Formats: sequence, structure tokens, C-alpha cells
Amino acid sequence: MAVRFVALDRLRALAVVSMVQGHTFSALMKPDALPASVMQWHALVHGLTAPAFLFGAGLAFGLATYPRYEQHRRVGSVVFARLRRYAWLIVLGYALQLPGASLLAALRLRGDELSPVLRVGPLHLIALCLTVCQLAALCIESPRRHAWLSLVLGVLISASSPLVYAAQAGHAAGPLLGPWLDASSGSLFPVFPWASFAFFGVATGGLLAQHSRELPRSALWVSFGLLLAGSAYLLFLSGIRLSDPAWFWHASPLNTAFRIGLVCCLLGVLHRFAGEPRDAASPTSTELLARHSLVAFVVHLLLLYGTPLTPSLNRHFGLRLDAVEVTLVFAAIMLATLLAIRAWANVVQERRLSPSWVRALLTVVSVLVLTR
Repeated sequence: MAVRFVALDRLRALAVVSMVQGHTFSALMKPDALPASVMQWHALVHGLTAPAFLFGAGLAFGLATYPRYEQHRRVGSVVFARLRRYAWLIVLGYALQLPGASLLAALRLRGDELSPVLRVGPLHLIALCLTVCQLAALCIESPRRHAWLSLVLGVLISASSPLVYAAQAGHAAGPLLGPWLDASSGSLFPVFPWASFAFFGVATGGLLAQHSRELPRSALWVSFGLLLAGSAYLLFLSGIRLSDPAWFWHASPLNTAFRIGLVCCLLGVLHRFAGEPRDAASPTSTELLARHSLVAFVVHLLLLYGTPLTPSLNRHFGLRLDAVEVTLVFAAIMLATLLAIRAWANVVQERRLSPSWVRALLTVVSVLVLTR
């Protein structure tokens, strides 16, 4: 029986709201619109958005996979559907980075001009990590061993990140592979260390699957999170960095542990006040945000940075709005994103258009835009 962890829906929905708020404020607000102390807290909170997304994606994979592990070990329609979905995530990730959303324009780029197109973002990374986990399931008979493998991968990636950055592996690997390894090419979410969050989430899903009848209490989540984050912070205060200071915020395992700890604390708090699962046929706005976080990711970027058919808020108002103005814009983008998600959910769930028609329509629109 699949595990329904209501707090995970709350975590993913909160990460969506934080993502939209952070991107809107970073793109549109004046640099001096808020006091420095407030901006420091904003940076701390916004710095948890990506770890929560990646950890949540891995946790969702684990909760969906381990209770039906044998089904995901057989090569068939279920596995192919997953791998096809992950492949489309990578395609979408690159498409969102095309100059002017034009594939033809990208093909004319040369040398360093290609770097922004080849950077690795959250969609690329999530697709890669979940593909690795799905392929590993085809080879590993025991779900417990699969969960342990995910944990080991997370630890190894986090522990080796300082070495990867010190060796400048991204530069050595070239323009295609390099962006996947470190941040030297401008990638926001290279494998080192960001993949560790997703693999830790998968391993945690394995733990919860073993306790499907009684999920760990919220106090356990909070206690573990405080212990992990507190230990990392104390080591930091004592002068231990575990990486070159220049790469601390990118590569240090202490930074990874600190943020994982805070995410676990947040999960514990959300678990405490999550309540009982609701009817899946009538989802709340929170559940819609959690289930359709990919739609939210794409829609808010298109609203913020524009499309060939719509204006770019970043171009017109970039770094020019005060705190009140940017808050109103954030609220408008958030409302529009939620309306788009509800419209998408109605199309998908009520099957007003068949999946084949939806795919065909999206394909035609994409081809027209990318090749204009």
C-alpha cells in the first residue's frame, strides 16, 4: 500500500510559493528596497527552496516506488512512462534556456555563447537523479538495498563535492559534461552537491515505506533536523569548513547538512499540523500546487521573463520596484500561476481533451515557437 505523507504536499506547495516569491523579488526589486538584515533572512529562507524541491522530489519517488517495488522492477509500460517523463523534463529544461525561446537562434550560437543554454537547472537534475534511481531499481531486488544505495550516493556526492570544485572538474570535462559537474559554467544545480538532496529524499522515502502504518512523529523529524543543522552550524562556528572557503556555499558538506536539517525541521512542523488526507477528487490549492509544481515552475517563469507572445516583467521593471510594488506583482503572478494550474488540472483530470490531443497540441505550439 502506498504511503500518503500529507506533510510532503505542504512542503512542496510551500516550496512553490517560496520559489515564485524569491524569483520575483530577485528580478524586480530595487537592491536597497529592504534593510540588509531583512535581506539576509530572505536569502536564508529562499536558500531552502531548492533543497526542499529536490528532497521532496526524491521523497515522492520513494513513496511512490517502494510500496510497489516489484512493479517498478519489470521493464514495461510503467517504467517506460517514467523514463519518458524524465527525458521530457530534460528537454523542457533546455528549452526554457533557449535565447528568445528560439531553437534556430540557439543553433547560431558559438563558443561561450552556448554556456547559458547548456547550464544545468532543477529540471535537468531531478530528471537525472530519478532516472538513476529508476534504472537502479531494475538491477536491485531489495527495496531496502535500493534505499541504502540512494543514501550512499547522497553521502558520496556531498562528501566529494569539495574535491570536484577544487579540481575544477567542470572546466576539464568540456562544455557538454562540465555544466553537470560543478558551478564553474554558471549551472545553478550541478550534480555536485545538489544531487545529494534528491538521493537523500529517495532514501527517506524508503524509511517511510517501512513504516507505512505509522509515520514517524513530528518530534522525531524536528529533533533529527535540529541535531543535523545544529551540529553543522557548531562545526562552522568552530572554524571547520570541509572545503575551500571560496566554494563553501557551493560545495561544503556542512552547508548541505545544515539545509537538509532545516528541511527536516520544516517537514516535522508541517507533519504536526497536516491533518488527515483529503479526497483526491477535490484537491485544495495546496495539493494542486504540490501535484503540479512543474506547471507552476514553467508558468511563473514565462510570466516573469516573458514569451514571444507576452511581455517580460523583468525587462520592463527589473530591479526598479519598491517592496510594496514587488509584493503586489508577486501576488498577481502567484494568482495567475494557481489559475493556470487549476485549468491544467481540469483538462487532465476531467479529460476534456484526451492525453494524445494534449501532447499533440503542446508539440505543435512548441515547434511553432522554437523554430520561428
